[in-house]
Amino acid sequence: MRLTSLDRETMPAIAGVRVVRPENTLELYSIIRKELSSRGMDADLNFIDTSRVMSLQDCFWGSVDFRGDVSLWDVSKVFNFDSCFYKCKNFNCDISGWDVSRGETFRYMFYGCFSLEQDLSCWKIRNDKTPVLWSMFVNCPAVKPQAVIDYETGEIMRACEYAKSKINAKNANSGA
Repeated sequence: MRLTSLDRETMPAIAGVRVVRPENTLELYSIIRKELSSRGMDADLNFIDTSRVMSLQDCFWGSVDFRGDVSLWDVSKVFNFDSCFYKCKNFNCDISGWDVSRGETFRYMFYGCFSLEQDLSCWKIRNDKTPVLWSMFVNCPAVKPQAVIDYETGEIMRACEYAKSKINAKNANSGA
């Protein structure tokens, strides 16, 4: 059964649908490890209600073969995404719908995610202060060109689009 965002709101009322609501990051880690151990690396983890979790740091650290589904997770309160999918070489879940607007740190978030091919250009990264993005896409060869952050708009953009927009802006300002 594939869950939708609407289902998340009504899940408790639906008989037989399991919902787990970790109160904190440690509880979330424990649930993830248990589920991956029992259901395998392509487990659908969307039954986990992450709306109370504030950090996904190291969440799937080193789960090399993780290719499960976390596309419907509510990460709107998460401020720390550091190393969330670190060295998850087979990870390629579409998480473009994640609300990462409260994120402050994204260091090594996708480091070594060799299979990652998702378009995250719709993510809105907070720009009221400079987010920490060190090596966010290092060793992600399938992300071509590498995604970069446009600090002025808070959007992730493809590198060539970013470069082109900066060149065009420079030319417009110089009268070229």
